[in-house]
Amino acid sequence: MPLLGGPVSLYRYRVLEARARSPRAVTQAFQDDAFVPLDRESGELDRASGWVALHDPDVRLTPSLVFLGDDAVVSWRVDEARVPPALVRAELKAWRASFEEAKGRPPTRREASEEKELRLRQLRKQAFVTSKTYDVRWRMDVDELQIWAVSSRILEEIAVALEEDLGLVLRPLGPGARWADGRSAEISPTPSLFGAEVSSAGIQ
Repeated sequence: MPLLGGPVSLYRYRVLEARARSPRAVTQAFQDDAFVPLDRESGELDRASGWVALHDPDVRLTPSLVFLGDDAVVSWRVDEARVPPALVRAELKAWRASFEEAKGRPPTRREASEEKELRLRQLRKQAFVTSKTYDVRWRMDVDELQIWAVSSRILEEIAVALEEDLGLVLRPLGPGARWADGRSAEISPTPSLFGAEVSSAGIQ
């Protein structure tokens, strides 16, 4: 379960590099890409995303909210204005019939595309907005990053944001991670596995 609850999966990464490490620099990086709500009046966008405080997605990020001991904890918030495709099709069907009756011809592809965009902007102003948050925890003392996500698309989106905002270089943690992170000598096969004899003088 994520830090505050919810049935999603945990993904773990090793932090190999980081541009921002001090509490002030880390907080500023999150503030620079903080969540900005959808502008419902313009109807131009149907999706908004950005960083918010873990305990309250509507307050401004500060070091006291971002840090719990040595851990940086935040949430990635995604708001989407949902416009049912069936509603768009119905609107366009009615418009097309009215257009053909008035003009005596079907609309061109360009005219239909422009009308669709206009209808979408109008419908977004009335659309129901869904809001979801995904928790992120950076255990800075051991350079481990944890992301609670529901899909590979959201996971990739958060990882890209972390790379761009904080300059993080991430490596997934999981089966085979110790081999991949340069410590292969710790788990290399022993000589006896291949039938070699080991004496006090060394391997023969």
